[in-house]
Amino acid sequence: MPDFLKKGLLIVAIFCLYFFGVRELRKSVHDLYLGTLLPADYGIINGDLSFYAQSSVSFTITDSSKQNHKGWQFKVPFGSFFLFAVIGLLIIDGSLRTIYVLSGFHLSMGILSVLLVYLGINHVTQLLIIVDFVSRYLLPLGSFGYVAFVYGKIKKSKYALQS
Repeated sequence: MPDFLKKGLLIVAIFCLYFFGVRELRKSVHDLYLGTLLPADYGIINGDLSFYAQSSVSFTITDSSKQNHKGWQFKVPFGSFFLFAVIGLLIIDGSLRTIYVLSGFHLSMGILSVLLVYLGINHVTQLLIIVDFVSRYLLPLGSFGYVAFVYGKIKKSKYALQS
């Protein structure tokens, strides 16, 4: 079987695994946060903060005293950035090691976010800025940046072999 056909079938399998496994697991984690880390119902968290669901896998925490509903986003990791990065890694590298590293990054950012949300809700509200930064910028940058890093590393090693 040609290599491109193997990679194509693997990518189809990854899509199926993601949509029937990872997405459902992310929704379960989102639901787990309700009633444990956050109150069971959307609305007031404490006197200063409230929250609402932006989607089935993210929350927006807002300052209750402000009229606009702009707030800090808290998203469950392993989203579409993870999926597209895994596909990119499979196309350029095909190694499971790189996917494990990417998964470890998403898992560690998820744990960091949960810890910071807990501390932000109960102690220092300003920590929610970091949670928002992780959700909006660090996860996408880390995912796609890692793909670019692996690609550059492969190109460099091929160039070194040719010299």
